[in-house]
Amino acid sequence: MKWTFHALDPTIAQHSGTSNVWASISIDAERGLLYIPVSSPSPNFYGGDRKEKIPLATSVTALDAETGKMVWSRQLVHHDIWDLDTNAAPTLVDLEKDGKKVPALVQTTKQGFLFVLNRETGEPIYPIEERPAPKSDVPGEEASPTQPYVATPAPTIPDKWPGVFPLADWIGFGSCSREAKKLRYDGRFTPPSLQGTITYPPTTGGTEWGGGAIDPRTGVFVVNSSSVVQIYRLIKREDFKQQAQNGESSGYYAQEGAPYGFKLETFLNWAGMPCWNPPYGMIAAYDLKSGKRLWNEPFGQVQKYGFYMPKSWGSVTIGAPAITQSGLIFIGASMDSRVRALDLKSGTELWSNLVDAPAVAMPAIYNYNGKEYVTFVVGGNSILLPKVSDQVVSFALPG
Repeated sequence: MKWTFHALDPTIAQHSGTSNVWASISIDAERGLLYIPVSSPSPNFYGGDRKEKIPLATSVTALDAETGKMVWSRQLVHHDIWDLDTNAAPTLVDLEKDGKKVPALVQTTKQGFLFVLNRETGEPIYPIEERPAPKSDVPGEEASPTQPYVATPAPTIPDKWPGVFPLADWIGFGSCSREAKKLRYDGRFTPPSLQGTITYPPTTGGTEWGGGAIDPRTGVFVVNSSSVVQIYRLIKREDFKQQAQNGESSGYYAQEGAPYGFKLETFLNWAGMPCWNPPYGMIAAYDLKSGKRLWNEPFGQVQKYGFYMPKSWGSVTIGAPAITQSGLIFIGASMDSRVRALDLKSGTELWSNLVDAPAVAMPAIYNYNGKEYVTFVVGGNSILLPKVSDQVVSFALPG
């Protein structure tokens, strides 16, 4: 072993943990730089016992690949109390900006922000603002007064939660709207609360692992995203112990050592319908040379109880796209257990095929004996659908 890197200072590590690298990493072999997406510190949803600055938590950090020494770091969430892990390897690309070639990286995030940085220095290529963030009303907690915000490229999801879905509210006999009125919501980065907080985006993102894909010739970046609303609720320790004795476990997190336990739930009605307005999943393309979003389309279909919901609703997704030189986007990722090819110029679906489960791994594109193939590993994921598989399926491209 040549070196070991610790994102947490030893004194902080005595009462906090995680801030690890659970996603993939990227390397610039020419520059000898390793780029690591660092996750949030623990406890995930209460920071009253870790009020010190933890600058490498929820960051993208560059290390010298030979020595493990930090070259630069960019924190993407301050005092993370939402479990907004940096959860994907950054995409490396050389961009043409103001007539010059700039070595860049694109870091996707659960917040739906695309951080476009100079990969040599960590400096932003598109501005990062520090915007005021809501205060916590939980005794002992001190939320960060500001949070980083990226306006260009436009976030993959809106700043405000989509509001109550009338159809789900009607089927739920008004439960969605009644519950929404009881919950705290002050926009992005509303802290977890004892009364319950509408959290958008929550730990499910935004963009999940895999990140996006780049066409290096054109600088077009493609990324899929999910629109999910969750309820974050802190529970006093004595109450949490009582609930644990009552046998409640699903969605409950002990946060041992903290004065609060935690309950995480997706905002659904009794029938399992999302209480918030669709679409639930999108895929978008961005011109990184200008920061402009080129298109943004619903992607995938929600599958529930054997039925498919309208295409305009899209699907929550886990996984990432890949781009061919011919201008095709290949992606699985959706609830409906389909793999698809999309047109890079428009996002139009050109082809799809049903596989055994959601294909949450990135597709592999390769040439063999002069012919191009795309292969999907179909593993499934219970977050999307209670179905798994060991299928590996390959398709040949015409030509």
